[in-house]
Amino acid sequence: GLLASLLINWRTALLAFISIIVSVSYAFMGKRTGLLGNFMVSFCVAVPFIYGGLIVADGLSLKILFFSLMAFLSNAGREVVKGIVDVEGDRSKGIRTVAVIYGERAAAYTATILILSAVLLSIVPPLTGMVSAWFIPFVTAADIGFIASSFLIIQRPTRENARRIKNLLLAWMMMGMIAFLAGK
Repeated sequence: GLLASLLINWRTALLAFISIIVSVSYAFMGKRTGLLGNFMVSFCVAVPFIYGGLIVADGLSLKILFFSLMAFLSNAGREVVKGIVDVEGDRSKGIRTVAVIYGERAAAYTATILILSAVLLSIVPPLTGMVSAWFIPFVTAADIGFIASSFLIIQRPTRENARRIKNLLLAWMMMGMIAFLAGK
């Protein structure tokens, strides 16, 4: 990956190098850090948007930055929800997730803040003309799903419910990806 990125341009090579550092850091220490680890994973989820933009446009557009930030925030929320699922195992291994340190309810609220931040950002691209009208029905479906999932995890922040919600969040993230593709 790093060698291939060198053949494209210096920006892709730099981003690939940073991604390697983040990935290796996560493997060696990030996983145990809880929210920082969640952000490291979410960075790796958001990076393909930026990397693709650097390949195609040799720079970053506001549209790409918005979509990568939405991916980062929604995935970070999902990672926090996963911490609710894994709270017992994480506690026994000394992994300092939001759920372990502050409890499942606090993790549910943290996840909701991250997820709803992504939902709020999703309003900007259609209002500013960054996307076509085809974006709207798909992002609306994703946003409704994100909002409903956030409500459900706050209502019942249990391990069983969190397991179901983390899978639903993945579906809404996929719908968001479809919105991105449809609206370009």
